[in-house]
Amino acid sequence: MIGGWNKFRDYLENFKQLYIPPPNDFNAEFGLEILKKTKNVFKLSEVMFINGIPQESEFKISILQEMIKNDNEVKSYLPNWTKKHVPDKRYLCNIVNTVHKNSIVNWIKNVKANKIDEKQKKQNDFLLIDPETLKELESFSSIYDADKDKKNRLAGLLMESRK
Repeated sequence: MIGGWNKFRDYLENFKQLYIPPPNDFNAEFGLEILKKTKNVFKLSEVMFINGIPQESEFKISILQEMIKNDNEVKSYLPNWTKKHVPDKRYLCNIVNTVHKNSIVNWIKNVKANKIDEKQKKQNDFLLIDPETLKELESFSSIYDADKDKKNRLAGLLMESRK
């Protein structure tokens, strides 16, 4: 190839305006498959880009790869990477989100909603105690009960430190 695969990649991305994997993910095999038209490529104008892909553990690239491992439609837009290769997260998310309209956006929303639900469940968990223990707790006097001003000052300081 005249000029090498990097020049060909640059030609596809900048002249043809195609959405091509980043240089670390683009290989000669993928370039040949594009030329033979055995792999598909999106025009830049067709790609449904995702801004701000979360970095939490629920959004690991390995989880996304597992979700699409049997999806031939998505695979037709991706290079054939080795098992050791970790593809670019942004590129992979953009391809999946374009093939299956807004699937990544919905996945992010669902995971975040489940996280919020779990936090609320934890906050809403109450400790049930028997009436005898409750009476003992209510009748117990502590040294901290005597100085209510000190307790209120501490609570005020805590509230100010959170701002």
